[in-house]
Amino acid sequence: MRSYLALFLLFLTRVSAFPTQPGSCNEDNPLGGFHLTRAPSATEGSGGIGDGGFELVFGDVPLFDMAGVVNVVEANEMIELRVLSSNTDGFFRGFLIRISDFGDMIDDATMILQPRDSDAQRLGACNSMNIPSLAHTQNFNKTSIVGFFEYPMPVSENPIRLEVTVVVANNAGEGSVWYYSDFRLEVDSEVTSPPTRSPVNIPPALPPISPPPIPLVPVAPPVDPPIVAPVVPPTSIPTGSPTASPTSSPTGSPVVAETPAPTTAPTSSPTGIP
Repeated sequence: MRSYLALFLLFLTRVSAFPTQPGSCNEDNPLGGFHLTRAPSATEGSGGIGDGGFELVFGDVPLFDMAGVVNVVEANEMIELRVLSSNTDGFFRGFLIRISDFGDMIDDATMILQPRDSDAQRLGACNSMNIPSLAHTQNFNKTSIVGFFEYPMPVSENPIRLEVTVVVANNAGEGSVWYYSDFRLEVDSEVTSPPTRSPVNIPPALPPISPPPIPLVPVAPPVDPPIVAPVVPPTSIPTGSPTASPTSSPTGSPVVAETPAPTTAPTSSPTGIP
């Protein structure tokens, strides 16, 4: 009887979820059992976590799961991570965060993710495979969970993979509603600022175009107005008569007056008749 019970519990652990933990540590889709039979899509769920109004935040920086986007984080630095609802009335009940593709240089990789309080735990199924994980401990409604990320040296040469699965419902009345996102993290040993997002193959923004300078128009100095001399009125009225203008113009050539020949006067009076 005990062997049958053990096999039954093992079957449930592999294909379904419990209220106190996820059902598996599988990559891509850790869900099974009624999650799949009740869901509209048996492989993709309801979309990415952003489609459900949720986000993953490292420090104060929301991360994105868009293709070609690598999120840069610092090694040997404990960073607070949160999965939270961006909607005021949003909530979730179950979740699983797991990390893979970090290489084989870390002896105990499970320590990369650490729970902050009793709302999260490392999943045993992931621990047995040396996979870092954070998972739910109860299926009550929650708006956020908090944990810590710390990646030891040496860093991985390739981006590591961080998967987030958020479960909203899995029952006969609400059906199966879950969201899944796949993030890429680049761990850098030289980063000194908070996590950033590094888009790939996105052209840089062009610098702003400054308007041409406005030419300066020289301004002439002010000129004083000219000083006008006062006009002195005449003291008397002229008395001369006006000169008459000639009535006609000469019609002929000019006449040269003859000059009479000079007369020689005698030197003495005549003395007598000869």
